[in-house]
Amino acid sequence: MITYSIIIPIYNAKNYVDQAILSVVSQTITDWELILVNDGSIDSSLEICLKYQDLDSRIKVIDKKNSGVSEARNQGIKKSTGRYIVFLDADDWLTLDYLEKMNNILESDPVDLIICNYINSNGSGDNKARPISDELCKGIKENVNELIDFTLKLVEWKKPIWYGLMRPIWAKVFRRDIIENFQIEFDKNIKYGEDTAFLLEYLTYVSKIAYRNYYIYYYRDNPSSAMNNKKWNGPEPGEHYFEVVEKSVRNITNEEALASFWYNIAQNDWKVLYNANLSFYKKLLEMRSLLTRPCYIRFSDKKLTQSFSRTRKLEAWIIRKRNALLMMLIQYIKNARKSLKKVRETKTNDTKIYIHFYNECNFGDDAFVAMLANRYPNVTFFISGKREYLKAFEKVKNIVSYNDTNLKLFANKIIRKLTKKDPLFGCRAYRCQSCITIGGSIFIEPQSVDLSAYFRNKINKLFSGKNNLIIGANFGPYQNDSFLQFFRNEFHRYNYISVRDLDSYSLFQDIDNVNYAPDILFGIRNIVHSITVPVNARPYIVISVINKVDDLESYKHKLKEIVCYNHDLHFDVVMLSLCELQGDLSLCNEIVSGVDFDVKIHSYNGSNMQEVIHCIQSASYVIGSRFHAIITALAFQVPCFPIVYSNKTVNMLKDIGYSGRYGLIDELANLSMQEIDENRRKKYTPDVERLVKESEKHFLFLDKIGI
Repeated sequence: MITYSIIIPIYNAKNYVDQAILSVVSQTITDWELILVNDGSIDSSLEICLKYQDLDSRIKVIDKKNSGVSEARNQGIKKSTGRYIVFLDADDWLTLDYLEKMNNILESDPVDLIICNYINSNGSGDNKARPISDELCKGIKENVNELIDFTLKLVEWKKPIWYGLMRPIWAKVFRRDIIENFQIEFDKNIKYGEDTAFLLEYLTYVSKIAYRNYYIYYYRDNPSSAMNNKKWNGPEPGEHYFEVVEKSVRNITNEEALASFWYNIAQNDWKVLYNANLSFYKKLLEMRSLLTRPCYIRFSDKKLTQSFSRTRKLEAWIIRKRNALLMMLIQYIKNARKSLKKVRETKTNDTKIYIHFYNECNFGDDAFVAMLANRYPNVTFFISGKREYLKAFEKVKNIVSYNDTNLKLFANKIIRKLTKKDPLFGCRAYRCQSCITIGGSIFIEPQSVDLSAYFRNKINKLFSGKNNLIIGANFGPYQNDSFLQFFRNEFHRYNYISVRDLDSYSLFQDIDNVNYAPDILFGIRNIVHSITVPVNARPYIVISVINKVDDLESYKHKLKEIVCYNHDLHFDVVMLSLCELQGDLSLCNEIVSGVDFDVKIHSYNGSNMQEVIHCIQSASYVIGSRFHAIITALAFQVPCFPIVYSNKTVNMLKDIGYSGRYGLIDELANLSMQEIDENRRKKYTPDVERLVKESEKHFLFLDKIGI
């Protein structure tokens, strides 16, 4: 019999799963089988898994329709044949001596469960978790009910003994016969926390446990993981989670431990509700409904919460009073404290810069900000916008985000009308030495009726006494000379301006502080994490769409024709949405509807910037309507067919000496497939190294002041 079965559930993990698999294949002992459960991935994860299955007979691949991580793990357990089971997530990895260390324990005394430690890898460094108590790590321990209480309480645990992180199933070893004999399964109706429910039920059948303070599991804090992207689906999922756990442990534990566990679930609900894309009034109604639910009433009892922390005692009191408004206020205070903590963590950064940009989850603008933060790690950057649109920066150490709630924006609009000033911008820029406006098409002439308000808004984006910069913009289109003259006067007030096309530069080249450089994203390679491109992976093309077309039906029809043409050439096709709010994602869905073969859709959602970059980087060809899909492809020397929807794209192509073929978006229908495919067949890309180097001129002023 095989000793170890390692189970990896996989969903759209092409950027990580190689590392997870290789960490198993490279183990110092060979007595294992690896079960890869592809849960309906729409990227190249399945192809990667099949490649490894062909290379090693110990690797088994299960390919199934998407039904969630719980069912994927259950399928893996059913397929397993090892005496022991190890769970590994697709974006994590093991140390190479993981199984060897487990073997050393099991050879001396077979146990029912091994609990080890882990390292948190968050992209900026590796941090070891809290050590397991020394007295536990000697020999083999009998299972005690206190372990279940510890798992339930965790946050509220006050005793000195520390059992380790007893919520996830990773960094542990399970006996397969216990799982099978007692029919322990992952509950497929639990979306988050299914591993804790599984572990708690397993603990009720365990006799002997080995604790070891071995740091043998690497947990990747992945911003695009399901845990970091929870959506508000009402209270029912959390209540079901609690019911499943209580059913397993109700005869073993006490009401106080269950209350502590329930508050973990409730606080998670409050956090997800706070971050939900709902109006404040709707959030308040949801919170009011929550506070009347049976579990809230049950666990708000004053006697039951006496040993709780002051925060939880306050929350219990608020629940007893059914004060939804106060509970929402508490969530806002918690978030403010979190932001303040981040500010304090960056207090050693003497330089502070406020960035004003298009903050509605648009790939190009978000990438600008990421590049600034990466280039100047010792600067604290402040940004603002709606929370759901700033997910890309939550874990960036030197970026502090201000949450623009609807209430704040409404109040700012009123004050701005009355005073002709922008109080939000002023307050946020006040503490900073420099204010940067970044972005592309921010100088487009509006309708004449909106002109006065537009000019006033631009004037208010300059803070007197600071370094004021505009980086990476293009100018126009415009019709009236008065529009141009306004900005010729306005630009004199700035310390530094860089434009991304020579046509814009020609309008202001006599102003000393105006400069030209190729688009900032030509330097995007500087923020890319390492990527392993799988051998023999099926080649694919990327089609980037944009919902800015006069004849939309003709555009959709042509893109569908392009999809079918490339499918016939045996390419996979990935439709790419870079700005969902502007209609890209819905347009992707419309284009692929009715196609009788698999077409993948990849959408930038704020938390998956690296995945989008890798998607373009690994493509065989990019057919790009979005400006920054084109730039990113060119930056990685991926052959590209630009679809031009505005003069800014034509100007950019002319400036960089682009000699490949491109098409105007309104004339796309008239182009043949051979014309659209020409750049791929010729493998044409321009001189990227020159463009990467020249694009750094956007940062000349910031480099000069020594930040």
